[in-house]
Formats: sequence, C-alpha cells, structure tokens
Amino acid sequence: MLDRNWVFQMLRDNRYSLRKLRRAPVFTLAVTLTLGLGIGATTAIFSLIHAVMLKNLPVTDPSQLYLIGSSDPCCATSVLQGDWQSFSYSLYKRIAASAPQFDDIAAFQQRAGILSVRDAASDTAQARAMMGEYVSGNYFRTLGLHAIAGRMITPADDERNAAPVAVLSYRAWLRDYNASPAAIGSVVKIETYPFTIIGVTPPGFYGETLSSQPPELWVPLQSEFLIDGKAAFNLVPSTAWLHLIGHLRSGASLNGVPEQLSTMLQNWITTEADLPAHSQPKSPAELARQVISIAPGGAGIGTMRQTYSRSLWLLFALCFTVLLIACATVANLMLARGVTHRTSIAVQLALGASRQRVLRQVLTECVLLALLGGAAGAGISLIGTKMVIALAFRHAVDLPIHAWPSWPVLSFCFGLSLITGFAFGVGPAWLASRAEPIESLRRANRSTRMGAALPQKLLVVLQTALSILLISAAGVLTHSLLNLERQDLGFNPLNRLEVSMEPPLADYTLDDLTTRYRALLDRLRQLPGIRGASLGLDGPTSAGWGKTIILPGETTMPPADGSHSTRWNRVSPGYFETVGMPIIAGRGILDSDRDNTPAVAVVNESFAKKFFGNQSALGRHFGPALPGYANALEIVGVVRDAKSGDLRKPAQPMAFGALTQHINYGETTLQGSDKWDHFITSVQILHSGNAGALDSQIREAFRQADPNFAILSIQPVSEEVDTQLDQQHAVAELSGLFGVLALVLASIGLYGVTTYTVAQRTGEIGIRMALGADRLHIVLLVLRGAFVQVTLGAAIGLPAALLVSRLLSAMLYHVGVFDPASLGTAIAALLLGACAASVLPACRAASTDPVRSLRAE
Repeated sequence: MLDRNWVFQMLRDNRYSLRKLRRAPVFTLAVTLTLGLGIGATTAIFSLIHAVMLKNLPVTDPSQLYLIGSSDPCCATSVLQGDWQSFSYSLYKRIAASAPQFDDIAAFQQRAGILSVRDAASDTAQARAMMGEYVSGNYFRTLGLHAIAGRMITPADDERNAAPVAVLSYRAWLRDYNASPAAIGSVVKIETYPFTIIGVTPPGFYGETLSSQPPELWVPLQSEFLIDGKAAFNLVPSTAWLHLIGHLRSGASLNGVPEQLSTMLQNWITTEADLPAHSQPKSPAELARQVISIAPGGAGIGTMRQTYSRSLWLLFALCFTVLLIACATVANLMLARGVTHRTSIAVQLALGASRQRVLRQVLTECVLLALLGGAAGAGISLIGTKMVIALAFRHAVDLPIHAWPSWPVLSFCFGLSLITGFAFGVGPAWLASRAEPIESLRRANRSTRMGAALPQKLLVVLQTALSILLISAAGVLTHSLLNLERQDLGFNPLNRLEVSMEPPLADYTLDDLTTRYRALLDRLRQLPGIRGASLGLDGPTSAGWGKTIILPGETTMPPADGSHSTRWNRVSPGYFETVGMPIIAGRGILDSDRDNTPAVAVVNESFAKKFFGNQSALGRHFGPALPGYANALEIVGVVRDAKSGDLRKPAQPMAFGALTQHINYGETTLQGSDKWDHFITSVQILHSGNAGALDSQIREAFRQADPNFAILSIQPVSEEVDTQLDQQHAVAELSGLFGVLALVLASIGLYGVTTYTVAQRTGEIGIRMALGADRLHIVLLVLRGAFVQVTLGAAIGLPAALLVSRLLSAMLYHVGVFDPASLGTAIAALLLGACAASVLPACRAASTDPVRSLRAE
C-alpha cells in the first residue's frame, strides 16, 4: 500500500511540475538549452572516449580474449625487448604449443601495411594501394568472426603450399565491388601475385587494432613468403613482427601462465633465437628480464588510445567544467524562480504541506528539467560528435569511428542528466523547504541587505572562476598551436607535393628497382609545371627509420642507451633541392653516386654535432652497429636540421644514404634490412604553383613507369604538415569553443543575478533617488555590485589558470606557465562579458521612478 501511495504521489508531483513548466515557457526553454549545451558537449566528448578508449572489439566473447605480450604497437625488431611486445613467426609457434590454457592463439602483423593490389584481368591497369594485414589461419576463428559473404581464412589456407587467398573488409567490398556477390571468387594481384577473394568481414569490424588506417584486406601469414620473397620476415627466427592474441578456454585460469611463457622465452633465446651478436643477452640478469606478460585483449590494441588519450581526457575535463558552469547558471535561475514562488510555497506550508513534500516537489521539477536538458543534449551530442570527429580527424579517409551514439553513450547521457538535476536542484529545493510561512507572507524577501542573494552571488563567483580558467586554457593551447604552425621546419613545404606509394616487394631486385625508379623520375620531370622530382624511403615530414651506428675505431657493440642512435633515410639525387632542405656544407646525393662507387651519406646538423662535436663531419665515416662496417659510409654533405615526426620536438640526428647504393653485408638479417631500405614509400615533386591539373598526369606517369607502383595519396606537403597538427588543432579549437560557451553561460548567470538584485532593491534605489542620487550614481552602484563578484571570481580563477597551465605544459610548445597573452585575453573577455551582462540591468535601475517604487513598498 505504501508503494502504491508513493507512486501516486510521484505521478502527482510530475503532473504538477509539468503544469508549472508549461506556464513558464521562457524559463523552461532557457534551462533546457543551457543544460542541453552542457550535457551535449560532455556527451559528445564521451562518445569519442568510448569509441577510442573503452569500446570492446565487435567479436564473440571479448572478455575471454587476452593479448600475449605488452600491447605497445611498434615495428619489426631483432633485439631483446624486456617485456616482449612482438614475436617472430618461429617463436609464435613455440608459444602456441606451450599454452594449453588457450583454445587458440592467433598471430597478426604489428601494423597494417600498404600492399600493391591490381585487377588480374588487366596487365596495364594502375595498381591501387590498400592497407593489408598478415594473419594466422586461426585469426578469425580466435576472434569468433564469421563472414558476411563467402568464408574466412582457415588454418588450411595458412599452409606453405596453399593457394593464395584474401579476405576483404566490408568497406572495401562496398567501395571496390559495390557489395556484389561476384567479388567472392574473383582474382586480384597482390604484389604481382594472384590471390582469390574468398570472403568479406562484418560491417563493424575494423581489425584488432583501432587505427586511422584500418586494414582493407587480410592474407594468411604464409603468403608473406610469396609477397616478400627472400626478404620474408618469416624466414628469420629473430625478426619479431607479430602480435599475439589468445582465446582462453572455458574454466581455465591464467595463474602461472606468464611465468611459464617467460621461462619458455628465455630458453628459446639461448637455444633457437639466432639473435644478432649485438642483441645477445650480456648477462644472466639481462636474460631474466626477458618476460612475456598477459593482458585483457577484448578492446584490442589501442594505437589510437595511446595517441589521443591525453587530449580526449583534457577535452572531457574542459567539457565537464562547462557543465558545472551550466549547472551554476540553472541553479541561479532556480533560486530566482524560488524567490518569486516563495509566497505560494508559504501558502502550501501554512495549509499543512510538509517540508519534505515541498523539497520533493522542487526536486521533481529539477529532475524533469534535467531530463528535458538531457534529451536536448542527446541531439546536440550527435551534432557535436560529428563536429569533434571532423576536427580531430580532418584528414582521415577511412575512419573506424562513427558519430551515432551507442547504448553506453546514451546511458551516460541519461545518467548525467539525473546527476545534473540533483546537483543544481538540491540547493534551491533546500532553501524553498526552509521558507517560514509568516515571513514570506509578510513579503520579507524584499531587502536592502547586500547578502539577500548571497547563494546566487557565490554561484556567479564560481562561474567566473571556472570561465577564466577555461578561457586561459584555450588561450595557451591556441598560443602553442600558433607557435607550432609558425616555426621554421627546416624545409620548404610551399609548391611541393608528396606522393605516397607502394612498390611491389617480392620479385624486384635492387637493379630492377633502380631502373624503374629512374624511369619514373624521367617521366615526372618531363611533365609540364613540374620543376623537380625525387624519391625517398620516407618524405620530409616522416621521422625516418631508427638505426644504431658505429664509428671507426670503436671495436665493441654500442651501448643501448641512445648514444649511437640516429634516424635514417635513403633518397635519390635532387632530393634536398626538391624538398627545399638547404645544404650547408659539402654536397648532396648525385647521379654519379652509383652502386659501383663508394657508398656515401649526407647528414644533418644534429648528427654532425652529436657524433663529431665542433669538428667537420665531411670526409668522416660511419656504419651500422657492427664493428666490421664502421667505414661503410662516407659523409659528403651536411644539410640543415629539419623537423619531422613530432613537430614539438627538436630536430633529431638524421643520415641520408644514396638510393642507388647498398652495403654488402655478410649477415642474413642485415642483407634483408638493406633490401627493405630500397623500397621507397615517398615521391617528392616541386611544381610551378598550379597543382590542380597534375593529379591525373602524375598517376599516368606512374602507370607508364610500372603499373604495379600503387599510389596511396597525392597531397601538398603543407597539408602533410597540417595533418600532423590535427590533434593540436582539434584541442585548441574545441577548448576555444568551450571557453566562449563558458563565458556566455557565466554572463547569463551574472545578468540573472544582477537583474534579480535590482528587483529586490527597488525600494532602496527609490529612496536613494528621492534623496538626490542621480542616474550615474545608481548605474555605478549596480555595476560595482556586479564587478565585485567578477573580481572575486577572477582572484580565484587566475591562480587556478596558472595551475592548469602547469598541468598542460607537456602538451604546449614554447609557451610558459605564465603566459601574459592568454591571461590578458581571459581577463579582457571576462570584463567584456561582465559589462554586457550588467549594463542593461544597471540602466533599468537608473530609470526607476522613485514615486512608483515607494508606493509599491
């Protein structure tokens, strides 16, 4: 019976609250929009956090999936890793046989790579570049995925002599085959070899690694022998290039499994690994540090989580601050509304209503308003999520993130609405329930005391402090972005294009590549409007490959402390002139640098300073990290330092080898590494300034030089640089938007409090004017009261802003903790907002008729 009465009372409270809200449409709309903006912005950022950092893979039973090894995505390596993250093919087989606790252990390539794909029906059609991934035959079975068309790769497809097959992503199936069933069974040439398309993955599957460049096709691990030929990673026991994921058996436990696998790993290192001499463990203690950990794998490998986590949590904190300001604004409106309704509440109390009933009634109204705000927020979050994705990934072509909110996101929005309703409703509800009927009926709310609206003024102080914090944070982030955009890159991005490409890997010898590269350059340089063209293992915006070097006279392996590390690139003649990288000593790479001439290198200033100090680097030698090759390369030139990779970091030491030369290694591992050095991924083009008509001509030049050369993209180098700043652009622009929103909300709050205060002090203002006060005196009186609140808020907000700047220091570029420009902008914006919010109520106060105000009293 009590439960039924409680339900009836709740329904009556809801009906009564809805009637009150319908009678105050302006108030209801203002509160709904204010909350909708705060809740919508916060939910939009949470949508991205959920998609990037919290969402499980769309696979069967993700809770039973475990990553074997740490999940840090890196690159192929032949060195000891400590906590191992990647594994060679032979070690994968040992692990799969040594862990009976798992139903399946699947292997997959560390990062999806570019593959050259061409229709088998035509020998002259231009190849297209597709993101491909090598996977073991049990990969899809381990994940519990079933094909939407055709079938998935099976262990039988992953045998050495099996017919080559491939599985398409749903996106590639739609794009390239218009979702036609005829795609199943069709043949494409991948790296010049025929592969049969056997199936299509489900629509929501983007691979096990969330990335801005997800795989478009999957091929069996054994295909790597075919595609990569003699340079196949599978042939080298020490080359670690695979990640592992396992499905735990039902009822099995992981207790002792990491220790068991670590012992197996250490035995493998000493007996089978065949590690290069410089990578052998130096002591039993170093060997004991080689371990294998196991971590939950239901969310896959978080490449994007690592890249965007700090920025996303920062944006979430800024959004939550905006939500707090919105709550304070709504609480102010509720307090003002409570004062106007104090008489009706007093009547209810005088007629016998309990204070608990009044408290419940006001809270019910607040929760209804919050739910309305949440509904508006859900709609705003959909638009906001699309905007955030467009800002954060403005150059992404095939992004595995969608704007449509999921059930966890909608649940977050609903829960946030309820919490918000209670947060801004408790104070007004408590004050309403504390009203004394006699005092309220005597109109005791009209007062000349400055503390009559103290709770509202305190909320304005809080809003002001939070607003100056947000505006200051937006200022330092924008200042940092401007510094990044205006810095000297060390090369000239203007009037330059970069063509990202993929040459076939298997059958091409170094002589074949040299011939084709020369033919490609000749064709490109003959195009009208092109002033120069060059080739590179990587382009000027990439960080290059990491290498450890050794200098003449050093007879032992270099220490693994970074003291002998550098970045490495191979480039064609004319590279430095084409990209606009000045040579400051010696010469660049020339046409005369051939395979039958001494191997040469050009280094940058940081390389010369790191390894030779103040001495000239010209004529000096260095080589890869084996004492027998310390004289392999002669330095013939020094170029200016140029930024690459992370533009916030100083230029790294870098060396450039000639693309037409190679080093005669005796070691099998180094021979394969030298071959990979010559598969370029970047073509640089200097044009006359009109790039619009070049796209089709460049593609035709590639097709004529070799139809198997696949083009991934053709982009201005300035756009490549801008792409590296996408994250900084998004954070700065969104934080600025949140700062403006916070300022608007704080100004609305100040306007409401000032208007309410003027209304409460009408009698006092009338008396002052009757006693001779002029209009200017009244305006200054009201403005003084408003600016006292703003000053107090600024006094609290400025130290907080300095603290936030310190916390953001790791994300800033050449911006100090104390940034006068950002703080000055924040203060100026706050003063402008305060003036706009308080001038109108002050003018209304100054136009008060003393006679009418005294009669009203």
